[in-house]
Amino acid sequence: MHREKISAIENVLPKLICAKLDKTYGLQSLSIESIACPKQSNGFDCGIFTVKFIEFLLAGKDVSLIRPDYMREWRKKLAADIFSQFFDL
Repeated sequence: MHREKISAIENVLPKLICAKLDKTYGLQSLSIESIACPKQSNGFDCGIFTVKFIEFLLAGKDVSLIRPDYMREWRKKLAADIFSQFFDL
C-alpha cells in the first residue's frame, strides 16, 4: 500500500510542478528519482531532516552521511545561524 501511494506521488508531482513552473521558467519536464536515505526515528526531526537533505543534495554530497544522531547538533547550528541574522556580528 505504501509503495502505491509513493508511485502516485511520483507520477503526479512532476506534472503539477511543471504546470506551475512552465509559465515562469519554461520548464517542460521533470522527473523524480528515489534515493536510499536515512529515516527519522522520532516524530519531531522531520524539519531538520528536510533541511539537511536539501542542503546535501544541492551541495552534491552523499545523503547517506545524514545520520539521526547528528540532528540535535544540526538543529542547534541552524537555530544559531537563523538567530545570528538579527545581530551585527
